[in-house]
Amino acid sequence: MKWVVLTVSLSGLLLFNASCSIKAAAVNALVPSMYDMIETSYQGKDSATVGEALPTFIVLMEGMVGMSPKNQELLALAGQLNAFYAMGFMEQQDPKRAIRLYERGVELGMEALKRNKKFRNSLARGDKFREATPYLKKDDLLPAFWTLMAWALLLQLKLDDPKALFDLPKVTALLNRVMELDDTYFFGAPHLLQGALYTILPAMAGGGPDKAQAEFGKLFAISGDRFMLGHVYYAQNYATLIKDKALFESELQLVLDTPSEVLTEMPIANEMAKDLARKLLAKKDELF
Repeated sequence: MKWVVLTVSLSGLLLFNASCSIKAAAVNALVPSMYDMIETSYQGKDSATVGEALPTFIVLMEGMVGMSPKNQELLALAGQLNAFYAMGFMEQQDPKRAIRLYERGVELGMEALKRNKKFRNSLARGDKFREATPYLKKDDLLPAFWTLMAWALLLQLKLDDPKALFDLPKVTALLNRVMELDDTYFFGAPHLLQGALYTILPAMAGGGPDKAQAEFGKLFAISGDRFMLGHVYYAQNYATLIKDKALFESELQLVLDTPSEVLTEMPIANEMAKDLARKLLAKKDELF
């Protein structure tokens, strides 16, 4: 019922013909309810229902952003939904669509980060991206992390595009800042992203399997080995890199065998991990 009421309210706002300031104020007042709805959905275990609902929710969020384009929380939330949907539902099913979603996630996330005046001004005066990231503070952690998530996973999908690799220094700078702010954020996922990046970089460029394995180990320690998406990416990135089919299979089987409820804060993430594990196991002969 909460979802229905919120959806009707948002739909009405999108059709409401009033001044920009009035519409922005009305949208801003709904942002806390949006957070509550998303937190509630994270407690569920029906990934199919969430996957079906997210596109509609993303469209509504885009409409809200259009009416209140300077609200950092709203921009961050819209960017998060694009990245979350791409990661959990589109990467294996429709990589081209996942790329578009990740690109939009980066765009929205950067707009959210630019609500930080010092960060925005640093970029505006021509500072390098790594020189601007120290201006990001704890209050910017949510948009910083989800921008990083979208950007890092986008790079993985565009490895055949040399232009995409030009963004690697920016992704690395943002990752370093997120690590400094809180490397335990989202169950230690900054280490997941660092490990994944190490698997696509050769040792001579600062990457390699040993560094990747160490980062995934830190992820598992921080999450208490409850965050099964970490094992999915460990199998997909690390096991395939070292050509260890047995490790690939055992990691994904672990995901399937682990009750989603072990991640009490967000069981839907483990349900998504199970879906991804099944898809990867179905493709193992292509990967090895």
